[in-house]
Amino acid sequence: MVQESQKTRFPATLHRGEREAILLAETLHADVLLIDEQIGRTIALSRNLPLSGTLGVLERADTLGFVSDFQQVLQRLRASGFFITEALEQQLLVRHRTRRGRSS
Repeated sequence: MVQESQKTRFPATLHRGEREAILLAETLHADVLLIDEQIGRTIALSRNLPLSGTLGVLERADTLGFVSDFQQVLQRLRASGFFITEALEQQLLVRHRTRRGRSS
């Protein structure tokens, strides 16, 4: 566990796991911090940490050809309780079709 010091205090609303992930990413000079929680993302960006979330990882996997049914993966992610707006889901699907060379 990375220790939080006086100069690295975080808001009480940030969960312990996100705090530790941010501190560890700073300590290790990580290439990317994987984080989905909005407050954690905001804090990570304010600390100049490169980040991605679940959807960014999913899109990268799709780009590399590791996802056979992108739309189904999004549906399963939603069904598991992952929050994604309809507008964002549609943007992701349009980008997916563009990657695959199909029009909207």
